[in-house]
Amino acid sequence: MMRKQLRVSLLSYARELRDAQQNYHLILSNYGHGLEIVFDGLVEWSLNVKVRKTGTLFGVETKERHKIFCRSIRTHVVSSSLAQHILKPGGDSWLPIEEDDIVYNEHIYGPDQVSWPHSIFDWREDDGDSPEFLQTDTSSESLKLMVAADEDAVLLSRSIDGFEGKEDVLASIRRRKEAFRDGSVWQEDALLVGIELRGEVQVLFDDELIIGEDRRWLLRNASRLFPSY
Repeated sequence: MMRKQLRVSLLSYARELRDAQQNYHLILSNYGHGLEIVFDGLVEWSLNVKVRKTGTLFGVETKERHKIFCRSIRTHVVSSSLAQHILKPGGDSWLPIEEDDIVYNEHIYGPDQVSWPHSIFDWREDDGDSPEFLQTDTSSESLKLMVAADEDAVLLSRSIDGFEGKEDVLASIRRRKEAFRDGSVWQEDALLVGIELRGEVQVLFDDELIIGEDRRWLLRNASRLFPSY
């Protein structure tokens, strides 16, 4: 894409973002349009739970945490802070992405949608039950050894705050439920804690890969033109 064409398209996309007034649903669902990034990431979720230790009568409220490795997450850049962040050198880091900006993203998996990688438990070969709770080293170097190339989304860590590594002392773990006016009761949705970058980020504009100086120019101007929040 020529720089002049890229400038015109970027200004048009920035205008779309401002006009959307943080209601980005239509933009986020339109893959191949505007400024997007593709990356591998560690997605952390939390759920409100009430747990009770064996031998006790009363429970305590805490958090159940899941860390899920997702490969090739594709999402739009809709804020100046995210554009500025991608300009920095690569490495493990938290991305400034709001939960509303990735809701319904088909490349991001939540709790109960994934299983452990085969390096931890392979139902085809391993006997017994898979681990229920486990914390692992989730650094980029460790992931290269732990997650196979054909595993696009795997659970890497599941724990209970305050009982990390000692979840076996718990007699019960109950996820919080929410009651609605129609009388129905549903389990509360998991809350996105954050997304931590793993490895390099590809930058696309209108579905075209942008590299080198054009990439730096694009991100610098996006960080200047896009909404900040």
